Amino acid sequence: VADSQKNGVSVLLGTLTSVLSVISTHNGPFALGQTGVTYSITVTNGGPQATSGIVAVTDTLPAGFTATAISGQGWTCTLSTLTCTRSDALAVAASYPAITVTANVALTGEGIVSNQVSVSGGGAAPASGSDPTGITVGTTITIQTNPEGLAFTIDGAAPQIAPQTMVVPAEQHTLAVAATQ
Repeated sequence: VADSQKNGVSVLLGTLTSVLSVISTHNGPFALGQTGVTYSITVTNGGPQATSGIVAVTDTLPAGFTATAISGQGWTCTLSTLTCTRSDALAVAASYPAITVTANVALTGEGIVSNQVSVSGGGAAPASGSDPTGITVGTTITIQTNPEGLAFTIDGAAPQIAPQTMVVPAEQHTLAVAATQ
């Protein structure tokens, strides 16, 4: 950014850059002791031009959460730092494919916590966001099938193979199986 003066009037000259935003979302609440919870992180370009250069996203999980995976189509991700980067241009009004962070919740700490996310680079000012997350007392359930080894889903999540013991939030859930197995 530079200043110039013309006819006694100061004019601020600058370079237009991208305006990135980042959001974290989840399906929840999560339960104490629950494993495999996920946050979905999305970066969007508000313009006025496409991004250029490396874009970096960092996730800071709430205390008591342990990350087990981080990935996103086209992103290069590092689990130890919960950071993902990419260098392809993001057009105005477009979003990169979502980043998924998978984690386990500790057995203590009921209440509201917040997942923190930030984005930087791409010719834009850094931006951040937070995702308030309810933590409830969980219920331990065991899913068994006859015969063993059949697939099922809970709340539309990825299929799992029975028998399976897990902790779920104490609320109504949808258990589904394929019509034929």
